[in-house]
Amino acid sequence: MKRLILCFLALFGFAALAEEIPPLVYEGERLDEYLIQSQDGKTVLHYLSRIPVPQDWTIAPVDSLQNGFHEVTLLNAVNIPQETLKGYFLDGFWIGRTPLNTPLLKRTSPVDGQQELYYFLEKDTRLNISYIGKMTSILNEENVYPAFDACSPFHIILLTENQELFKNQATIQNLFTVAKSYAKTICPSVSRIIFDASKDRSLREENIFFREDLYQDESGLWIQNPETSFNIFTKKNTATPEETLAFIEMLPPMDRAAFVFSETQVDSPFLLVKASELLKRPVEGIFIIHTRPGDSHWIDYPFPMRTNDLEKSGWFLVKGYLSMLSDYDKKKSGLPLWESAATLNIEQAFPCTAKYCAEWQNASFVLDKIESLPSKENAP
Repeated sequence: MKRLILCFLALFGFAALAEEIPPLVYEGERLDEYLIQSQDGKTVLHYLSRIPVPQDWTIAPVDSLQNGFHEVTLLNAVNIPQETLKGYFLDGFWIGRTPLNTPLLKRTSPVDGQQELYYFLEKDTRLNISYIGKMTSILNEENVYPAFDACSPFHIILLTENQELFKNQATIQNLFTVAKSYAKTICPSVSRIIFDASKDRSLREENIFFREDLYQDESGLWIQNPETSFNIFTKKNTATPEETLAFIEMLPPMDRAAFVFSETQVDSPFLLVKASELLKRPVEGIFIIHTRPGDSHWIDYPFPMRTNDLEKSGWFLVKGYLSMLSDYDKKKSGLPLWESAATLNIEQAFPCTAKYCAEWQNASFVLDKIESLPSKENAP
């Protein structure tokens, strides 16, 4: 049902996008494409190959290659099978194991041996965002291109003039939630998402102003790859270690722990839960937790929280989103209705060795942690 809804969104939303990006724009000199017609002349296959394909090749009769699952056989001049392509097709392009029914927008070859195919997902007129998916096919050892892959990784581009959206971390998280819902719908077992933003309608790589390259670990957490992620609105830290240490020491001891997340304040989980209740949505914060001994899915300090697996029990400094646990879930978990209880979605977690994470109150300890983080930006 969700996939059907996605298809309808794409079809209705395309009318709004059509004036901005014409369907199936071809760009690049290295397209390596051969158009092979069916023997009855009703269907055309876009066959991608570095090896020249004779003009007298055909494909066996097939009803349609617009969208759907097909088995397509390439035949030479005397009808001897040369290759069989099996999987889903979209407007004559082979897209492998991923069923899609959505307008194609652009076909390009940005570098030698790589083909890209862009498809439309949805237009959010309120936020002025068009959601564009990207599939890739890379030349194999046989000098032919396999099916376009939409899932390894799932690559989504937010096309928008509204760059202000990417100056606020909470807004970015909300947009990523939308992107993740598309990823889960189209690629249920997705484990890597590339989440881009651009205001360039030609969707050129060099004009992307934001990228989150994320992979999912065994516990279900989405982890950022700092080597390939960037945001042009985030300033890099130019302070010396001495200047950074002096700044940390100015903070109240309990708030020094937050500096590792480029923040200057540790939050009260109790207040975050209250805010979540009032706003009726998860609220982000930084705080200290302790997991229930022997059960890393439940937190017992500062109050009961259900969370994703931390792999082990103990004390943690975490950054994540809190939302109030419903009365139904409290009853189901054997918790009194009057007690504060929450669901915690962890973004980052640092294990602590001391009770209440006391070591994080030491400014030098925090500075050492910051300097040990790969490509971490922590400007005061």
